[in-house]
Amino acid sequence: MTRRLSVTRRALPLLVLIGFCEIAGTASFTIGAGESVAVAAVLASQFAALAAILAFFVYRERLTGRQRLGVVAVALGVALLALLRA
Repeated sequence: MTRRLSVTRRALPLLVLIGFCEIAGTASFTIGAGESVAVAAVLASQFAALAAILAFFVYRERLTGRQRLGVVAVALGVALLALLRA
């Protein structure tokens, strides 16, 4: 048994925005990997930390101590990478 997927008019602009962001992210990673795969991979790995920070501010979700430590570790790693590349 299969069900049809239905999209409401209210959700359609959000779905288009999500699709555009996905394409832009993939294109950015591809361009960045052309310069330095290592840097592009590190920057792409920030997704989880950015999602946690966004959930904290948008949805008022609490961050556990481990999550906070992870966000700080990612930020320090990116800063260190920037210093080493400069």
